[in-house]
Amino acid sequence: LIEYEKAYHLFKVDKFDFCICMVAFFGVAFISMDIGLMMSVGLALVRALLYVARPATSKLGNIPNSTLYRDVEQYPGAAGIPGILILQLGSPIYFANCTYIRERILRWVRDEQAITESKGNDVEHILLDLGGVTSIDITGVETLLEVKRSMEAKGIKVVLVNPRVEVMEKLIATKFIEKIGKESVLLSIEDAIEACRFSLRSIKQPNGSSED
Repeated sequence: LIEYEKAYHLFKVDKFDFCICMVAFFGVAFISMDIGLMMSVGLALVRALLYVARPATSKLGNIPNSTLYRDVEQYPGAAGIPGILILQLGSPIYFANCTYIRERILRWVRDEQAITESKGNDVEHILLDLGGVTSIDITGVETLLEVKRSMEAKGIKVVLVNPRVEVMEKLIATKFIEKIGKESVLLSIEDAIEACRFSLRSIKQPNGSSED
């Protein structure tokens, strides 16, 4: 028998879990216990696959008066960095989700360009925070390379930030690092921002001049 209070609580907390609960209940009640359980397990697997195929990606901003960078949707006070778009990837990158990740990155760039162009600040660097990427396969590596090439065609430099050891080993083994250059992989967002700013100053500084 279903416990109505717990079912109502589940409905308020997570409607998808509530649907799984109802599928199990009606399947067991009107078909059979085995079929009901199989239906609920199948629905739970569908949910897991959706999470894997459409991983979380977020735009990061700087928390004022700190070196912390957080999701701008969760922290509306987080400020963007002029000319620099910081994106965080939060899952493994492999064949099942690489297309979604690529399209999501490109969409973030288009949206950011639409915003910054009206303010006179073009996007010149993209920082990809890979701290949440626990693994990557060959298709994922190719996806990152495609993103880099696509951005370079727009005059935008891509920098990878904080890749894990497992990810870094795969990037080295596939010669990805050799293709993009070691200077395009940095340990922290703060280091990457400083490197981007230095690069911009070097480009804008007239030849032969020096800063005081």
